[in-house]
Amino acid sequence: MIKSIANVSLIADGRMSEASNASHLHQLSITTVSADLSEISTIFKKPSAYVEILVDGISQKKTQHVKHDAHPKWQETFTFLVTRDSVLLFRVNDHHTLLRDTVVGEAKINLSEILGKYDGKLDAVSLSLPLYPAPNSTTTYATGKVLVEVNDYFITFW
Repeated sequence: MIKSIANVSLIADGRMSEASNASHLHQLSITTVSADLSEISTIFKKPSAYVEILVDGISQKKTQHVKHDAHPKWQETFTFLVTRDSVLLFRVNDHHTLLRDTVVGEAKINLSEILGKYDGKLDAVSLSLPLYPAPNSTTTYATGKVLVEVNDYFITFW
């Protein structure tokens, strides 16, 4: 648990060094940009979609829902504390007023893999992530895609 902000150190070159312990917390900014849900949309039925972001299996933030749109745009930015080994799950849901919201699809990224791909530096990295059915779904095909932008402020909390 972080007791005070006084224990903050900046990594000088803007990269997470290998010496940086995986358990150290880093500040990560994610902008949920938009989605393409045309695969599951029809002329008469379009989802009222929102994105729920889970970090290491814990629900952290949700966007506002966009009513009846196959191509919702959010442009909502959230900040998270993560480790190098954190797993981010983007769950796109269809909002219902009277019924339980339904999962449209999910996209998962391992932060360590993304850091490796971008040489440890995430500076306005845009990711177009295919949405796959939730584990308990009967659908077996991709249900669309979600576009997110990732920035790491490279602040380590000890």
